[in-house]
This record gives sequence, structure tokens and C-alpha cells, in this order.
Amino acid sequence: MPLITVTLQEGFGNRMSQYAFARAYAELHGCELQTTPWMGSHVFDINDPPITKELPTVTMESFETWDGRTDINLVGWGQHQKNLIYTRNQVREWFRFRPEILDALKNVPSYEVVAHLRWGDFVWCPGFVAITKESYLRACTQYGVDATKLRFISEEEPIVVPELETGDHHTRGTDPRITNLGFLPDFYAMMQAQILFRACSTFSFWAATLGNARRVFSPDLSGINYIDPGYREVPFVEGNHMPITMDTSCHSQLHLKGDMRNFESHSQAAQDTFVYELLVRPSQHRGTFLDIGCGEPLADNNTYALERMGWTGLLVDSDTVAVQRCRDQRTSTVLQVDATTFKVPETFKDVDYLSLDVDTANVEALHNLMLQGVRFRVATVLHNAYCYPNSFRWELRQMLWRNGYFLLCENVRFDGHSYEDWWVDLKRVPQAVAARMLCVDQEGKDIAPRAHHRFEGFNGQMYRMRDIAKLFAAINFKQVVETGTCNGETSGYLAEAYGMRVTTSEVDAGWVDTARIRLQGLPVDVWRLDSREMLKALVVEGKHAVTTFFYLDAHWGEDLPLAEELETIAGNWKRFVAVIDDFRVPDDQGYGYDDYGPGKVIGVELLRPVIKKHDLQLWIPNTPSALETGAKRGTAYICSSGMTEYLESLNLQLLETNTGLASALS
Repeated sequence: MPLITVTLQEGFGNRMSQYAFARAYAELHGCELQTTPWMGSHVFDINDPPITKELPTVTMESFETWDGRTDINLVGWGQHQKNLIYTRNQVREWFRFRPEILDALKNVPSYEVVAHLRWGDFVWCPGFVAITKESYLRACTQYGVDATKLRFISEEEPIVVPELETGDHHTRGTDPRITNLGFLPDFYAMMQAQILFRACSTFSFWAATLGNARRVFSPDLSGINYIDPGYREVPFVEGNHMPITMDTSCHSQLHLKGDMRNFESHSQAAQDTFVYELLVRPSQHRGTFLDIGCGEPLADNNTYALERMGWTGLLVDSDTVAVQRCRDQRTSTVLQVDATTFKVPETFKDVDYLSLDVDTANVEALHNLMLQGVRFRVATVLHNAYCYPNSFRWELRQMLWRNGYFLLCENVRFDGHSYEDWWVDLKRVPQAVAARMLCVDQEGKDIAPRAHHRFEGFNGQMYRMRDIAKLFAAINFKQVVETGTCNGETSGYLAEAYGMRVTTSEVDAGWVDTARIRLQGLPVDVWRLDSREMLKALVVEGKHAVTTFFYLDAHWGEDLPLAEELETIAGNWKRFVAVIDDFRVPDDQGYGYDDYGPGKVIGVELLRPVIKKHDLQLWIPNTPSALETGAKRGTAYICSSGMTEYLESLNLQLLETNTGLASALS
């Protein structure tokens, strides 16, 4: 088994960050993890073996040196955003206190409101930001927290700021069962707080991450002078925002941005979580929003959670009561206007997120926005297809398509009812994240978790992925078969996106080993076998009797099994759809294809005999290559005679039938 070792260094919170990244990385790549000795092995129920082998050292902040590599020793802080490859649920599972530790901490007093105050040598160390006591008190006033309940907690001895009352600090634990772990009572008290004000510290970040505070506030160091030592007046923002080490030589630029590990959705169907996963988590972006038809200020509101983490926006509604409530309870600008005619302020004509929900007036409201040149990166648009006519949804889609937007999540459902479309500007969002969330007819609450999937698949081609998502939404496929596993990227995507078992074959031993490691934990069977033999074996096993989705990508080099693969499929499967990669799309040279010489081009001529023999149809994309994303490889779709209605419903054009070229192209 490949190996990852990690050299853990500095304080408890720092080591937790380093361990979390190393463990997540090891699990992601199917590696054993070995660590240097650290106090976490005594505190938490983890039992990683010690380091037994010297490996090449790679710093955690040097992404280009560790990405995908195994048999390396990781060193560094592990606090850059790109190191956060784990989820809150994962670390809460890893960092479970041992029973004897919990027993030793049972008498730690519980405080409702806690502030973590860094002091001692920390204050006078150049390159660090120490926060004044007054900053915490002002934050209490700003966020409506009772300051009389505030208790300051610190893991340092009070040697630099003696004016602080010792009664304000939690007494250290002296239980002999946690000898040399005297910091734990402080840590545990912060975990138990209902409201926690963080310091510029991984120690309180991890306390907030593992705890269950109703509200967490973090210091915002934007624009703060952190070169000169001493205390600073620092504002706070709501959320458990991860420290990011911008300067890898030390913590000199420990800059807190919007990583919402304690994110709490307030939307009806997790629209705000969708925006968070797409825009906030990848880049820690604090953006702008336009909330048209905002309704209630807090509950079932799509932008309140974003505002709480520092976003700014404009709330629009025509209802007097709703507008007054928003003005009372929200910090963003609120307008009481008619959404179909109001003039959008210049400040909000290019926003990160548009929420459009004015019921039957949505078409007119969207038309008003488009006329004024309003642009957005992400939008959630109500269409209520379950109770409004199809023409209503169609008008909305036509406007957005004409303006260059991509329908990422089609017919998003709430309680089983199809009621929204979620759109993106593909040029302005992280496409890898968007690709994982692409779906059709899914419950809104189930979409954001897809962002945590590991695989992108299908060469990153979003329009191809959209057509395939529509096929899976319309057809009750019983199995997925892939030929040409390569590194397992597409088979992993199919298993994660559709929750189905995937059978895939590859002849190259190196790729087989790589794919099996990457696909551990997923329902994927990787066969080291010629694709033609695998298909015949599936027939023997009786797998040909069920509706099957095929992805054919085993063509590589002199031996082209594609025509024989299709012959076996068409001769045995009664209901199937096959998608072919690297296909020559006529009249669009922007799509790449495989050409291995005369008679060996992956195109219609190679497959025409099989198509004629088995009464098949072959379709190609209508989407021009200029719009496609990713590798822009050509695609062909072939189906059995009883499945043509499904391909007819997609944005495809018929290229070949059993009688030759389709009339549209002849």
C-alpha cells in the first residue's frame, strides 16, 4: 500500500490542521498514514502508526508538488484553503475524545458566551495579530450578544497583560489523567459554549469546528497592520472562518476569510447552500447578491446566510409588511418596488448571486433585468412547473439561454414538486465544482452535497454531462458499463452522481492499479480485461437482460475495439444507450476525435455496418464546440430501436440511421 507520512509541529491547533489535511489526503489516495508523535493520539480516538520510513519531504502549501503524489512526507501548516479537502463531518468523526479524556473533563464549567483571547508571548511577536478585549465587547454590542455573560478564555499564562482580571480566565485543569494536556479544559470550554468569539487562532477554530455553538464569530483581519507587534482593534464577522497561511514561512499573514464550516442554511430548498458550495467554499469569496422577491427576512430566505458571512446585497419586494421586517432585521439595502419595472442601481448590475422569486411575475421581472444588462454568476429562478404552464418555464429559459447562461440544475424539486431552475455563467464559476453539482429533477437539499464528490468525469464537458444527466433522469437504467477505465475519473463520476454500480474494463495494468486505488469505497468493479471479452462475460452472466448505459472509450492505439463492442451490445441488449467518446463530429472541427489512419477514424464510417445490421440510430451534439467546456472531444449517442424517443428529447441531431445518413445531413 502506498504511504503518506506527516511531520506534525507547533501547537495543538496547528497540529490538528496538519493532521486533518494529511489524513484526508491519505484516504483520498488510498494510502496508509504514519505520523510523528503528538498529543492528539492521547486525546482523540486515533491510532495511526509512527513513521517507519523516510520519504521525500513536500510542503503542504506547495500544491503543485503534492497533488496526486504518494510516498511523500508532508510538512507545513496545512491551513491554506487548498488544504481544506476534508469536511466538518469527517473531522468530527476523527477527533472524537477518548472516554477517559471525556471523563476527566466532565467538571469543566459551561459558559454561554466565550471569547478566546490570545495573549502572553503571542502579543509581542511580530507578524501576529492580537485582538483587544474592547474588540470583543464591541462585537457583542454589534451582534446583540449579552456582554455580561462573556467569559474570556486563554491558553497562555497572564504574563504580558496583567490588567486582565484572573477571574475572567478559566482555571486550568489539574486532573492527573491528563498530565501535560493542561490546555484541554480551555479547549473543551470553548467547545461547550453556545456563542463563541474566536481569536486569530487555529486553537479556537478547531474548538468551534468540533463544538456545537449556535453562533460563532471570527476576527476579520482585512486591512489590519500585522507587522508591528501588539494589540489591534479588529472587527468580527459571523461564521467559523478558517485561518489561511498566506506566507508559508510563518503565520505572518494569518488572514481569516469566509470558510463557513458552521454554515446554517435558511433557504427553503438549500439555495444558499448551493451558492456557498459553488462560490464561497472554493475561493472564500465574499460577494454581492440581488434578492428579487425576498419575502421574509430570515426564514425561507435565500440570502440571509450569505449576508451573515459578510456578503452585501439588495433586497426587493412589493409587500409592505415583508419590506418592513427586512429593514428591521437585515443589514442589506431594502427596496419596496415593482420588480417588473424598477431601475436596478448600478452597484448591483453585476452580482454574484441572483435570487428571482416573484411568482407569476417572474418572466416580466427577468425581462426587466435583462433589458438593463444585469449580469450574475449564479441564479436560482422560480418557475413552479408543477402548477404553472410549461410556456412560463420555457420563456424564462429562452431569455437566459439567449444571454449565455448554462442550466446547471434543471427542475430542482422541493418536497417532490418541480419548481426552480438553477443557472450559472460557466465562464465565471469553478467548472469542476459546477460539474459535480450538475443534475436534473433533484431535490434542492440533495444538490449541494454533490460538490463534495471527488470525480468530474466526461473530460469536463458540461454540455455532454447535461445531456447524460437528462438521460438518467428519463430512463430507469439498471446498470452502467464503461470500456476504457484509464484513471477511473468517469467511472467514479458515474458512481457518485447516479449512485449505481459501474462495471469498467481496462487492459493496461498500471491504469487498473491506479483506478482501483482512486475508486476505493465506490461501487465500481474494475476488470483488467479486453473490453470485448468483458462485454461477452456480462452476457454470459445475464447482465444483458437489463436496461444499460454504456460509455465506450477503449479506443487507444492500433487496436480499435469500438465496432466489435457495439456489435456485442446491439446483438444482445434490447434496451441500451451508448455514448462514444473521441467521435468525429461532421462540420465542427472544434471537437477533437481519434484518427489512427485510413479506416481507423472514430466516426460514422467505422460504425455504419453495425448500425445498418441492428437498426440503430446515431446522434451527435447540436451544441457547437465553441460553447462546450473541458477537453471538447466529439461525442456520439447510439440507442436501441426502442429508446429513440429519449434521444429525440435532447439537444442532439440525428446523423445516421439503418438506411444511411439522416436526411437532415445528407
